[in-house]
Amino acid sequence: MYIKNIEWYDSDSEEGMYEVSDSIYTVVCYAWKEDYKKGDLVSDTIVSLCASNITISEDQCFKVERLSFFEHKLTGILCDNRTAIRVGGICIKIDTAVPTNLCDGNWISVTMARIDL
Repeated sequence: MYIKNIEWYDSDSEEGMYEVSDSIYTVVCYAWKEDYKKGDLVSDTIVSLCASNITISEDQCFKVERLSFFEHKLTGILCDNRTAIRVGGICIKIDTAVPTNLCDGNWISVTMARIDL
């Protein structure tokens, strides 16, 4: 994963909005106290904020849909002992309990109010 673009950065508040990509899929992340530059590799864990609507996906293909400023709907594979979703090469920790009927390897859809870097 790498920083594809920096949509905005405020040096006074040290917060910004970064596009994180694997070269195929891109998610927009909020970051505070980060100093990434365009093209930098992302070493930090990406974490969801207020994940909801975690369900089995009928579609078995990766999808990223940006719903609003930071909100995304993602379709990917449940991984890391049911704690994360992988969309292509992007892995995002899920901050909400995953339904017990889901297991690693399942295709899922999830809505995230924000994704933090």
